[in-house]
Amino acid sequence: MQCDWEVMIRANFADDGRKDALTEIIRQAALRIHANIALLNDQEVKFEVVVMGMDAFNGPFQVKLQAEEELAGKIKGESAEDDAQGGISDELLAAMK
Repeated sequence: MQCDWEVMIRANFADDGRKDALTEIIRQAALRIHANIALLNDQEVKFEVVVMGMDAFNGPFQVKLQAEEELAGKIKGESAEDDAQGGISDELLAAMK
């Protein structure tokens, strides 16, 4: 069974820098959604989390959820935040692969 969900957020800022800040907040939320779906997934079924934006002046754009180098560093537990929290759990690590 296939099912799609869509969340739309519309904001109008005078300061363009706030758009970047909101994009980062949405990117982080999408990463959390991705991790939770991966933990919930009980079959070998592929799933996808995609974040798209629409800029009134520049048109549509896709938000990269995570750069490959950043993901590789987190998997290896190389960030200070991961070390402070005891690293990434084995279950989450398996779900991210």
